[in-house]
Parts: sequence; structure tokens; C-alpha cells
Amino acid sequence: MPSAEHESITRLFQEDPDFAAELLTDVLHLPLPERGEATVGPNDIDEHQSLRRADAVVVYKTPDGEKAALTVIVEVQRARDRDKPYTWPAYIANARNRLECPTYLLVVAPNKEAANWCAKPIDLGHPGFTLRPLVLGPDVIPSITDPRRAAESPELSVLSAIVHATDPQGVNVLEALLHAMRALPGKHALRYAELVRAALPAEVWNALEKKMKTETREILSDFTRARLAEAREEGREEGREEGRTEGKAEAILTLLSMRGLEVPAHVREAVDSCGDQRRLNAWLLAAATVDRAEDLLD
Repeated sequence: MPSAEHESITRLFQEDPDFAAELLTDVLHLPLPERGEATVGPNDIDEHQSLRRADAVVVYKTPDGEKAALTVIVEVQRARDRDKPYTWPAYIANARNRLECPTYLLVVAPNKEAANWCAKPIDLGHPGFTLRPLVLGPDVIPSITDPRRAAESPELSVLSAIVHATDPQGVNVLEALLHAMRALPGKHALRYAELVRAALPAEVWNALEKKMKTETREILSDFTRARLAEAREEGREEGREEGRTEGKAEAILTLLSMRGLEVPAHVREAVDSCGDQRRLNAWLLAAATVDRAEDLLD
């Protein structure tokens, strides 16, 4: 099962498909064909759909929208995987064959060991036919500590916060992101703040939060309150018991996560499956003060 870090990074490309081209041009400095609208396409690019799937496939149309201009296959790789030297070339060949356009393999590797392994050339055997994956590792992904730069590219700032969280400048990267998030539309900012929180282990998030300036902690509290209000509003707009229940359950889990508490699977399941409004109300109040997520169920 993919890790939370893996899922958070993948979500960035689903939230903004143009992020793939931004990384290729602005970070890796590659020239790309002229292109138009970007969409996240089907990720079952293997000829045999039962085999592994790419994490994300971003397809850019030509400016006139008539056909595909280029395809970017995105893979998030956190460790060595002996199958990848075989599946990656197949992904490129199959996508290129289907869409008949230039195809790129972009690998995001959050740690140095994985990045070094992913960057190794893959010799396919045919003379001159060697695949050199385009790899974004910690040495390539910028450490963004300027809120103005973070605001220019929120997705890159989120990726920077995830990858550089344990660096000496980790708290500065996270603070720059949170300050930049204030300029984004509410729901957009909340989603990105939650992606970072979900990607980081609880102990890392807690350590960073302790180092935050008071002003940044207040921004984080604002995000938490806004997410709770949004969840409650979603429940009201739904106008049904089911909608109210789902909204409160999501608010409880979000509050626990934003407070830096680890939420075990059995707690998440209990909250998600609860249909008792009074119990959910009690849990929502308790979620603001408990020391452990498990204490909700006591």
C-alpha cells in the first residue's frame, strides 16, 4: 500500500496537472514542445491492465486541442524496486505508442538513496537504447524559504516542505509555505496544508510545530478552524443525515491530524463508520484536547 508521503506527492499532480511541466522546465530546465491544456489521463498505460500502473499520467494537448503534444509519466519512488527498470521503459513505449507524442518519465524521489538509485541509466540491450530517468531528489528540489517564492508555485512549495522537512531549514520551509497559503482560495490552501501534514510522520510534524513562530502557529490554527467550518458547511449543504455525518467525521480526523496526532487505522474506521450524531459531536469536542487519538474511544 502506498505511504502517506507517496499519496501526498501524487495528489499534487492531480490537483494541478501543469505542475509536471513546471518541474521539467523550471527545475530540470528542459525545453518542451509547445502545448495547451493539461489533463491527468488514465494511469493504466501498460498493455496488460492487470500489471502495475503509473502513479500519474499527465497529457498535454496541442494549442489547438486537436491531439496530444506531450505526455509526462510521473512516478513517486521512495526505495529501490527491482521491477522498475523493466516497467518504466514499457510505460514510456506504451504511452508513446497510444498517444503518438513525445513522452517523458519524471521520477520524484523524496530521499537521496532512492534518488541516486532511480537516476541510474537503464540499458535496454539494443545499441544506443538507454533510458536515463528524469529524477527529482532532495539535491534538485529547491528548499523554498521565501513566502513570496512559495506563493508563486504553491505545488513546488508543498513538495519542498515534504522533502526538506527534516533539514536544518525545515521549519523555515514549512513557515514559508503556510504564509503563502494565506493568498490562496480557502479550499485550495486547506488541501495543500493537509497534504503536507499527512505526508510527514507525527514526530517530525510535532518537532517542526514546536519551532514555529507564534504568528505561524496562528495561521495553522486558522487553517484548522477553517477546515472544521468547511466540513460542517458541507454537511449542512448536503441536507441529509449522511452528509452531516460525513462532514463531522472528516472534521474530527482533520483536527486530530492538524494537531499532529497519529490516527491509527482502528480509530479512523470507528469515526468513519459512526452514524450517531451525539457521539460525533462529543468526539469533535474531544478531538481538540485529547493527547492521543485513541483516547477518543475511551
